[in-house]
Amino acid sequence: MKPTRILTLAALALAAIGGCQSIAGVEEVEFLGEDAVSPECNEYCDLVLEACEGDKSVYEDRDSCMAACAAFDTIDPSTEANTLACRLEQARNAANVDEGDNLPHCLAAGPGGGSICVSNQDVADCEGYCSLVLEACPSISMKLGFLTVDECVPKCALIRRADSYSVATAADTGDTLDCRLFYTSRALVDPSEFNCMSARLYPDFGCKPPAGPPDCDFYCDLVQATCIDEFKVYETLEQCKQVCLNTPPGMTSDAGGQDTVGCRTYHAYNAMTLAYLPHCSHSGPAGNGVCSVTDATSEANCTPYCRLAHAGCKERFEAQWDTESECIEDCSTLDGGVPDKTKNGYNVTDATRGNTVQCRILHAARALEKPDDKDIFCDGVFGEAPCNED
Repeated sequence: MKPTRILTLAALALAAIGGCQSIAGVEEVEFLGEDAVSPECNEYCDLVLEACEGDKSVYEDRDSCMAACAAFDTIDPSTEANTLACRLEQARNAANVDEGDNLPHCLAAGPGGGSICVSNQDVADCEGYCSLVLEACPSISMKLGFLTVDECVPKCALIRRADSYSVATAADTGDTLDCRLFYTSRALVDPSEFNCMSARLYPDFGCKPPAGPPDCDFYCDLVQATCIDEFKVYETLEQCKQVCLNTPPGMTSDAGGQDTVGCRTYHAYNAMTLAYLPHCSHSGPAGNGVCSVTDATSEANCTPYCRLAHAGCKERFEAQWDTESECIEDCSTLDGGVPDKTKNGYNVTDATRGNTVQCRILHAARALEKPDDKDIFCDGVFGEAPCNED
């Protein structure tokens, strides 16, 4: 909401009589409409802009502060929730304590609410981000990945954080919640495509990840929290990390056609913000023809199978094949080598047994996860029970 021009008594009187001339003796008096600036917002922005400066600044300017304030919950009086009342109290605290001690209050007074102006203190800034981006960017609601704050918060909790939110640095932090909060504040004033697409959970426009190799820990946290139940592609976090360590890292910019962790991370984001099917499969160990070296031949799913089989069951692999190319050639005769990109071609439930590439991949992942028990799992990797059942 933004402040609007307020009607005057004189204008109302003229409208009532249908005239257009002024009326003698009637003084113009402004009334506060429902979209008018509240005294609380004026006080809030006065305080937070003065008390939280430099590397503790939480708004670029007064316009972004006032726009955010207009979107806060003004009904709930709680000072321990995602409300204006809480942020106003924290802004007062920031102004009244020593400058060296006011950072926690500045963060709580900011658009996200920090870890104080939230109902769940374990998820700092997420309620504030979620409520503000829904207000700022309704035009891209289908691209946000959620329709309500309750849907948004657990997804927001997966996004990486910078050290401390500040508008002085947030825009340069890339794929972080801090960057998204920065562009959400801008979008409240200017809901342009650039600001809104930068603000959404999916890393895009101004909040793309910096160039370089991806992070296995982040990838695994994201895919494990997103791809669950019938879409689960790893049985445990450790299993994911071991597969990740034995997959080419690639780059954070990889989006398709690369058998890399970067590509799988990209599609884990797609699964979170767009749809589990088919993106969970693309983000899994096989890549399923999207995060693969090819998209329509058995080499797509056989390449990661042979790589993981070699890593997890080295002795048996080298006893059977001289090279991974020989493994890929033999694998090409198995069901599941050629991906079906439109389906969830790999999930741990369906891969538990069966004479398929997917069963062998799961058992290779298990061998990497539990090297002390690898002999048990290597049987399945090489087509013995339970990966020999039709």
